[in-house]
Amino acid sequence: MATLKEQLQRANKLTPEKVNQELFDFIRSIESELTALNKKQLNEESKDIYGDAIGFYSYATEVITKGAKKKGEPFDAKDTGKLLGGLYAKIQNNMVVFGSTDPKVDLIMDSDNWLSKDLFGLSDENLNMVIEQKLKPFVLQLYRNTLEI
Repeated sequence: MATLKEQLQRANKLTPEKVNQELFDFIRSIESELTALNKKQLNEESKDIYGDAIGFYSYATEVITKGAKKKGEPFDAKDTGKLLGGLYAKIQNNMVVFGSTDPKVDLIMDSDNWLSKDLFGLSDENLNMVIEQKLKPFVLQLYRNTLEI
């Protein structure tokens, strides 16, 4: 069992800088998981970062696709060139930044077909899931390891 002095020494190791660096490194390690969640939001759920629909196929799309995509069905963002495949989440200037490497991303986003321009990022539901399932356990373990609890 540690003495009070030993515990204070351990606690002093938990500086804001150390916690910041550890979180930074951890979030960088899960960038691909964050990207996958953003892709699922767009492709499977057809939702933007606010949980709203990203768009619906028109009758013209139904005709062009010979019925493969029906009028009124939600967009799945599959037919946007390299937008989905180019999705990324990365740490930049101490923030997690979402986007796409698709060279036509600006052209795609400027289209009037989208109901939302807020496609890159996580919905509150997905963000809360990341916090509960990834960040909280990581921070608690960091504290336990540093304090040797």
